[in-house]
Amino acid sequence: NTNSLWNRIPEEMAANTALLTSCVANCTEIFNGKFIRLIGENSIIVFATAMDGLQFALMLQNNLSHLAWSPNLKSIAAHGIRTKIGIISGTLSESRDYLTGMPCVTPESG
Repeated sequence: NTNSLWNRIPEEMAANTALLTSCVANCTEIFNGKFIRLIGENSIIVFATAMDGLQFALMLQNNLSHLAWSPNLKSIAAHGIRTKIGIISGTLSESRDYLTGMPCVTPESG
């Protein structure tokens, strides 16, 4: 739970978030992804294909365990970093969701 870590060690968490953001950006670039939105530790990224998204997710998960985390997070990283990555395959639309303002994705049928 990162909320409790932010309350306990905010300076370290800021540095760790920068490390995470850099790792996500590097993996995104490798698979030609495009950032739609970045909010704290959460990212919305689009890829040309679902396979690109899947390869991004696998590389990111692997790379997270090898980052130079702060001392308070090294013990967590040693046991594996948990990530939540959702992949939706479809067409990114220019239209926006009226509640969130986020780009809409039309899922592929079949």
